[in-house]
Amino acid sequence: MEIFVVPHSHYDAVWIFDEEEYFNLNKLIIKKALELAEKNREFTFLLEQTHLLEKIKKEEPKLYEKIKKFVREGRMEIAGGEYLMPDLYLPQEETLIRSILIGRKFLEKEFGIKPKVMWQADSFGLPAQFPQICRKFGYKYIAFRRGGDRKKPSEFRWKSLGGDEVIAHFMPFGYRAGLIPEKWEENIRVMKRLSACNKILFPCGSGTTLPDEELPELVKRWNLGHKEKMEFSLPSRFFKSIEKCRLEGRKGEMFSARYKELEVFPATASSRIWIKMALRRIERKILGLEKLISLLIISGKAKAKRKYKSLLDRLWKDVIFLSLHDVITGTCPDEIFEKIRKRSESVEMATEKVIKEIIENLGKRGEEHFVIFNPLSFPVREWVEVELKFSKKKLRAIGKVISGNKKQEVELLEEERGKDGYLKKAKIGFIAELPPLTFKEYRISGEGKEIRRRITNRKFGIEILDGCRIKIYKDGKVICEGNEMVIEEEEGSLYRHSPSLPKILKSETGKGLRYGKFLCRDFKIRETEFRIIGSAILEYYALGWPYRGKIKERQVLKNKLLEIEKKVILYKNLPRIDFRVRIKNRHPGIRLRVKFCFREGKKFLSDTQFGWLERKKGIYPCLRWAGIEGKSYALALINFGTPEYEYDGRNVYLTLLRSVSKLSDGEEAPLIPTPDALELRDYEYLYSIYLTEEFNPAIIQQAFIFNHKPFVFSGYRNVPRLPSFEISPGNLILSALKLSEDGKFIIARICEYFGKKCIARVRFPEKIKFSGFVDLNEEKLEEKRKVKVKAGELEFPVNPFEILTLRFKP
Repeated sequence: MEIFVVPHSHYDAVWIFDEEEYFNLNKLIIKKALELAEKNREFTFLLEQTHLLEKIKKEEPKLYEKIKKFVREGRMEIAGGEYLMPDLYLPQEETLIRSILIGRKFLEKEFGIKPKVMWQADSFGLPAQFPQICRKFGYKYIAFRRGGDRKKPSEFRWKSLGGDEVIAHFMPFGYRAGLIPEKWEENIRVMKRLSACNKILFPCGSGTTLPDEELPELVKRWNLGHKEKMEFSLPSRFFKSIEKCRLEGRKGEMFSARYKELEVFPATASSRIWIKMALRRIERKILGLEKLISLLIISGKAKAKRKYKSLLDRLWKDVIFLSLHDVITGTCPDEIFEKIRKRSESVEMATEKVIKEIIENLGKRGEEHFVIFNPLSFPVREWVEVELKFSKKKLRAIGKVISGNKKQEVELLEEERGKDGYLKKAKIGFIAELPPLTFKEYRISGEGKEIRRRITNRKFGIEILDGCRIKIYKDGKVICEGNEMVIEEEEGSLYRHSPSLPKILKSETGKGLRYGKFLCRDFKIRETEFRIIGSAILEYYALGWPYRGKIKERQVLKNKLLEIEKKVILYKNLPRIDFRVRIKNRHPGIRLRVKFCFREGKKFLSDTQFGWLERKKGIYPCLRWAGIEGKSYALALINFGTPEYEYDGRNVYLTLLRSVSKLSDGEEAPLIPTPDALELRDYEYLYSIYLTEEFNPAIIQQAFIFNHKPFVFSGYRNVPRLPSFEISPGNLILSALKLSEDGKFIIARICEYFGKKCIARVRFPEKIKFSGFVDLNEEKLEEKRKVKVKAGELEFPVNPFEILTLRFKP
């Protein structure tokens, strides 16, 4: 038995302390580690994230040179090497990739190294495609703390959905296994039983904890009294020692919440819900901006490539900071989140500003014109809304929009007129048909008459019920009933949901405790040419009297704690139901969810980064959608920044907010009051249902459309139609189009999301030349794949759930 002792420190950029406090604490930790290494030749140390190294280089150059020296000597290892350790479930795909990419490029430039060990000390679970991400970056091994199972060997070969494999080690006692010497005997006994090959990875450290000065002496004493020998080591040495061992294979996500000290905390998917929605908005904008800049470079309209590259690097670092495992999960004190809120607003405004500047440089002003940019690599039919302003007296009505020779009727949503009756402001809506990844220009016209038609759908029937609840029919039978608000008591923390009552407080349909009461007012349904819109206002009162006996009607309602404005929107020729919910929350200590009840269908499916998987009953973070597959239908519930779902075998719940007053119960973190996390503020939520007769790639496309909606620029004309990328079939999604890290190439990243082998067809601008497939580092060329290259078109095979990165030369 060999015991590989790995002294280390887990770095939190922010958590209980702020960024500067953590930086100063970690400087002390590293200085102490280097001091021990200078006194003891055998002592080793592990560092994780490059954000810390970047700050040390800038502010402590002498300390930085010492670190470089010990890395060169092989006595200090930088494992993982991400810029910052993100939560692996809540950010979208490219945010995870950029954190690793930025970190690895820093290490290659500064240290001349490419880490082989992925180190996930504190992420709240690992998604099913993470082994493929790791392999395509060049990692061979992964060590992780949360989500494993102590009943299985702690070492195994972990396969992604796409089949890529890494050697994995689950830390049975987390990264603190060797932190307390008094527990060494007990911990090693358990780890020995779990070891797959008689070797133990024994991490000694924690966050903000100085290395134990006595550790070298303690290791010597252990070796004098035990057969199992300890040695100071690094994770890479441990993994090399088990490479030839016979290890079992596992596939799928690492999301077990069985062990309290190693939990994945699924409730963090709904803590401080505003940061989740903010990140989703920012990801949409920065990915759209990046694609727009890439198209400008291809077309020769963007000369300042270095300027754009530098700008995007800065913006991405802020996005990665927001995706940090203690930030996007909402698990910091209020004073930290005051700064996080300002940071998120700043990066969102900066991204919007650059997009606007690009449009202003490309086009000309025209009050009766607008352009739409589709950021997706496939044609999109989507409802868009356009706000217009008029300084001149020209229009009394807007009846149509015109693009080229095609005219379309529009719906006038809002208007403001002057005393003379001319329009000063207007908001219109219509279903736009947009080409992939380029602009489409429109101008408005006063022509047209209002046409009223009832929306029909041959495959599904949809009924809007009182309060904007819905029923969905298939072949005359109800398959789903839902959009029902449910209030539950919440006595948990930012980490855990904990109800003190076995029953719900109240649901819209009256279930729950006797005191509270939902009142529905202003419920109405109206029809337009394109849509049927149901709207209602719900009010929840803490007391409705009388509250005992047989009650037909409550005569007195007291203490209004919630006001909920609900809208349900049915579209003509769009098989989607959209929901908009505005909430004024004055109710502390609740979990507010939307319930959908299914009459049939037992498969619960949900997406993850670069794929999807089937899950059992439970609470999960589902990135963009989760759904039920029945015998004759598939229904996907799509979210925009509200990723916590629960499936109980019959019902699917989407959590809108959790109101909690403390960081922790004192187990995961100090018991710190968090009054800001009570969420006593106003919110707006968007979610949607997509209906189809079978589970197919259209579900995935609709989830991307809902999360990456077209960009609308009103008041502009003559914007050039940029060269575009189009990718088919529909199970392939372009996750990124970007300038390469070295600035010499254009990178396009695609993934097969459905799990079906196919032949990819990529139409690309003729101004660029395909120069091969590369890894996620954008370096190593792949030689084996058969590719047909025509003028402006590629054909090549893609395996199920495969991530591919294509390189083009401008």
